[in-house]
Amino acid sequence: MKNNLRSLPLSIAVISEGDTEGWYLRQLKSAERLNFDIFPKEGRNLVGMKNKLQNLLSQNIYDYIFCLVDMDTKLDGAEKTKYQNFKQYTQTHENVHIIESQPCFEYWFYLHKADFSAKFFRTWKNEQPLKPEILKIIPAYEKSKNFYYSKSGQGLYNLLKPCLLSATLNSFKLKNNNKYHYCQFFTLFGLILCLKVKPDNENNFFMCLNENQLCDFISNFLLTYTK
Repeated sequence: MKNNLRSLPLSIAVISEGDTEGWYLRQLKSAERLNFDIFPKEGRNLVGMKNKLQNLLSQNIYDYIFCLVDMDTKLDGAEKTKYQNFKQYTQTHENVHIIESQPCFEYWFYLHKADFSAKFFRTWKNEQPLKPEILKIIPAYEKSKNFYYSKSGQGLYNLLKPCLLSATLNSFKLKNNNKYHYCQFFTLFGLILCLKVKPDNENNFFMCLNENQLCDFISNFLLTYTK
């Protein structure tokens, strides 16, 4: 496949359902001086996400395409069926990876907590909400453009960065949890990080995922990287 990235050896695209993920990923790109493509508006629902995915696949320029999916609206009923169908479609393309978050992407922020415990969260702000816990970590946090462009919101990635190793280890603890609290975002972040540090580390990273533990290389790197 064509490699159109300057700072990564592989070309990567990310499709998300909402803007929140896009704003955070742009901060990551800027802070780490990386170049990968983000498509946050085409995935507001599964139909839009599938259409964008098909379009990107037809271009045949990406080594990996990641689809970020919030699970809080896909636990039952018609949406659950639609999601199962979408997931089956993605599994026919080996370079496509779904990244699930339950209840939503902000659970990745919750994983950065030093005193992390896997609590039950069903939604963002209604039944068994995650939002009050996020506000303890990031005061005044909102899923809004105003917040992400505010002084505090613009530095969100750097604010959480010192706890990346904790977030990574916590995400691995929940890797096989299929109920109400998990986030697979490290599948994307970890791959990008491994490729940035060591261009031929791609296979080793996926071995980490398969074995459900970090290799010594990335563990030791994160210890120094976040200081």
